[in-house]
Amino acid sequence: MHSSLILIPLIVVTVAAQQWTTWTPTPNSACSATCGMCGVQVIATRTCPVLGKCSGPSQQYGECGAALCPFPTPTCCTGYVKGNIAGGGFECLRGKKKASEVKRMTQSVWRTTVAAMVASTGFDTKKIK
Repeated sequence: MHSSLILIPLIVVTVAAQQWTTWTPTPNSACSATCGMCGVQVIATRTCPVLGKCSGPSQQYGECGAALCPFPTPTCCTGYVKGNIAGGGFECLRGKKKASEVKRMTQSVWRTTVAAMVASTGFDTKKIK
């Protein structure tokens, strides 16, 4: 019996990991919800020069939809509370407050508003017994 050895050249190709492009802001991207800070939107994107050869996400996301939700939907989503904004008005702001704290804040705003309305009429509240 005669044996022979066959050599096959092995070519190894190494593909280096690719680098992402820099993050590019995406202003005006759509929000998935319009109120309660329940929405998510794309805030930046980046691309990989060789598809599938970069690690990590291609998009960054941010929360959106700060307007208060109308009844019967909860006013703000979990992790957000109704709060005053500069220039007047309300929107959902980050923070967890106990229901009793929110009630006290609401009562305080109500008392201040009523007091201002009464004062604007010139009515003397000291005469009320």
